[in-house]
Parts: sequence; C-alpha cells; structure tokens
Amino acid sequence: MDKTNTNPQEISNVRTRVRKKEIEPLDKRKKLTVIEPTRLSLKISRCTKIVLGARLPQRVCYIIFGLLCAQSIAFGQEPADLIADGAYHTGTVARALGGAGVAALSSAESAFLNPAHLPYLRGYDVGAFRSERHTRGVGSERDWALSLVDVTKGVMLPGAFTYVSRSYDIQGYRSDQQDFALNLGDRITPNLSWGARVRYFRTVTQGRSDESLFNGGIGLLFAPMREFGIGLMADNILDSHTQTLRPVTTIGAHYLYQDFFRIRADLAFPTKSNPDRKAIIMTGLEILPRPDIAFRFGGRIDDQIKQNFLTAGLGWDGPRLGIDYAFEKRLDASDDHAHSLDLRVHF
Repeated sequence: MDKTNTNPQEISNVRTRVRKKEIEPLDKRKKLTVIEPTRLSLKISRCTKIVLGARLPQRVCYIIFGLLCAQSIAFGQEPADLIADGAYHTGTVARALGGAGVAALSSAESAFLNPAHLPYLRGYDVGAFRSERHTRGVGSERDWALSLVDVTKGVMLPGAFTYVSRSYDIQGYRSDQQDFALNLGDRITPNLSWGARVRYFRTVTQGRSDESLFNGGIGLLFAPMREFGIGLMADNILDSHTQTLRPVTTIGAHYLYQDFFRIRADLAFPTKSNPDRKAIIMTGLEILPRPDIAFRFGGRIDDQIKQNFLTAGLGWDGPRLGIDYAFEKRLDASDDHAHSLDLRVHF
C-alpha cells in the first residue's frame, strides 16, 4: 500500500507552486485538498465592485453572493407584485374596468389616462381619489390623487393638473412617491385630437437617497362618432425612468351601444425591461340601466409578471356630483386585493 506523505513543509511548497501555476493541482490519489484562491467580483448598484477574500471556499462565496443579491433587490426596487404598468394612476372608473380607458372619456380621471381626451370635455371638473392595495407577504400600496380639469369657454388650450401621492410599505421598509403632471390637449380635426403631458416625479425610499426626474407623454384620440373611439398613448417616453414609472405604449378602443352598455379594451406594451415584448390586456364592460347609474366588470391579464385580475365596481353620476367605487382581486393569490373610491364635482 502506498503511503501518503503529509510533511507540512512539502504541502506548503506544493501550494506555492500551484498558485504560481508551475504545476497542476494534485489529483485525488494524493489525499491532499488544495483550495485555489477565490475572487468574487460583484457589480452592485452604480457599478461598485466588491471583492470578497482571497481564500474563501466556493460554497461560502455562493452564500454571501445570494445574501447580497437579496439585499440589493430589497432596497433597490419595489417587488413585482406591487408594480402595475400602464398609467401610473388610472382612477376608480378605469380600475373597475380592468384598467382600460385610453380611448373612453371619463371626466375628471381622463387626464390620468390620455390627455387627448381633454378637448372633448366641457366645463370644470375636480376629482379626489383614494385607493389601497394589500398583498400578503409583500406589503401594501396607498394612493391619494387629485385631478383639476379646465375646459371652460375661453381657455387657450384645454388643460388639467394631476397630483398623486403614493406610499409603499414593503416588509417594514417605506417608500413615498409624488407625481405632479400638467396635461394639455387640442383638436387637430373635429374627430381627431392630441394631448401632451409633462410630469415631475419624486421618490423617497427609506435607507436610500431621494430620486427625482422629469418625464412626459403624448396621446391621440380618434372619435368619428360619440359611440366609438380609438386612443393611443405613449407615456414616460424619456430615457429617465423608475421601476414604477416605466415607458409604456397603450392602444385602446371603446364602443357604446344604445346608451345601455359600453365596452372598453386596452393593450399596453412596456418598452423597457421587457425583452420578450409581453403585453398587458385590459378589458371591461359597463352597464348603464339609468343615465346616472353604472355597474362595471372587468379583468386584466399581465403576461409580463404572470398575474391575472378580476375587477368590479359601481358608480353614480349626478348633474354636479359623482361617486365611484372599484374592487380588484388577483386570481392566483388568496390575499391580494385593492379598493378604490373617488368623489367628482362638475361645474
């Protein structure tokens, strides 16, 4: 039987020669384990390189790498469960209809969906919106929003100002966002209008520096008749963006049948962080048994994050005052739901 040489000096010499690549590492028959130096370079945020020790076993390096990745995800972005592409804030009526509305007029919340709606509105509208979403194991999302629409006689351009205050509470970490937007629009022809949006977006996340940016969008609306329309909206078209404010292009249509029911359908394509060009399908049905009463049902299929939703709601629209409620439920999660409520005043 061969005897294994375990002289400490010889082992040290072998290790030195291996590091200098003068000889190949000893094979298993020598019963000597040689651990080559391991250098693990990680690119974490802002291209900062962290080099982990010179002689760590590979298994330990993998564990450290996993922990750092998990930490980077926790602090670097909102979880996908709380991300909704499309309009940053849709409003209560659109939410009850699956999120669709880029082609359908909806008074105070039109400015959130497509500023090209503005030339078709009349008067002065004020809308206040409140929504909450809760996801077990992830956290919660809360919105306060305000919309001021001025399409009174004599204005140079129909316009609207919108404000959204959103807070995320994700596993003990809080992120606050504020979105200010100025929307303008006008008619190109009697049946075709354009709209443009300029927004200032600010986010403050616990444990991170503040972030702010400017962005914008452009929209078109073709409405050959009162009962039918086609809309196109390209939002957040500038390069600067965040996880919850990404560039997205949406095309949609609506059809009203004898003032009794309306169908909406939108197709949204996020243009960033979407290499497979996956889409979001939003559709809804609005039943109008009376001119001032509406029952709403809808759904959304988000192929990008593999989530499906059912929505429902109702609304009352009086001569001066309107109120709407919406409920949203994720189908593949037992405890993921959202509520939304608005109050609208028309002058």
